[in-house]
Amino acid sequence: MILCTGPESSGTHLVEQIVRENLKLPTIHRSLPHQTAECPDPWDWEVDADRTVFVHRNRHFTALSQVKRGLSPDYNTAREKIERAMGYIDKYPDTFVVSYESFMLYPRDTIWTLARWLGVAWDGSHPPIFDATQKYAGDMKYVAGRYRP
Repeated sequence: MILCTGPESSGTHLVEQIVRENLKLPTIHRSLPHQTAECPDPWDWEVDADRTVFVHRNRHFTALSQVKRGLSPDYNTAREKIERAMGYIDKYPDTFVVSYESFMLYPRDTIWTLARWLGVAWDGSHPPIFDATQKYAGDMKYVAGRYRP
């Protein structure tokens, strides 16, 4: 079982879909915080996972997405939730840490690397991948690790 986790609105659903449907592995998805305003300790989850994929995304755009989707009441609360969630990045043994942006810029390379880490073959297929961040970024483009005008 592969646990796909990370801050809400960071791309965890996309990655969970890729692992389940394209890499053909059983998955469980838990965003941080999971179904609560508080960020629970993931060690308290009763999740039988062999490995973990931790997804993160540009924090500014993650916060904007959380507010728009009703997951946080305001930007500052969203940022606080994201920072708490990021604190769990090193809490899991055997974790693959990946950014949402890497899937946008280099989907094939990123999935191939993930498949190798998981020890499975990959046939090259993946769901349509579009940059949901672009609706918040306007005319800015992702260049050299940052969104720039």
